[in-house]
Amino acid sequence: MRDSCWKVYAATALVFFMAAACYNGGFDPWGEEASLSLTWAINDAPADADACEAAGAATVRMSINTSREPWYDNMLEWNCSRGWVVLDTLFAVGDYYLQWELLDANRQILKTTPWVRMLLVRGENSYDVDFYTD
Repeated sequence: MRDSCWKVYAATALVFFMAAACYNGGFDPWGEEASLSLTWAINDAPADADACEAAGAATVRMSINTSREPWYDNMLEWNCSRGWVVLDTLFAVGDYYLQWELLDANRQILKTTPWVRMLLVRGENSYDVDFYTD
């Protein structure tokens, strides 16, 4: 009997642990009302292959949340040398905090922008990001 109780307790604890690890506060930015066009630069120069290589950058990653806590999704990462992206009708209308990171090939953060509070309205929204590496 004691062995069965131990197994039940262990299984219950595991379920609660897994639920806590996956919980993100119910945050969900996805919708079909708001688009976001982004461009990024490095040291005031367009983010092309040369600028990204000089900075040691491989990827640009965006975090979005209703607070200043990072929230990431693979759909919000792009090759640095692309220099721009249009996230067409991807977000729900809302008041968000946005932040961008410049990552190297090992996914280490090279630069992080300050948080920007942005109201994403229905239709087109745009923002220009500049990473200063000097």
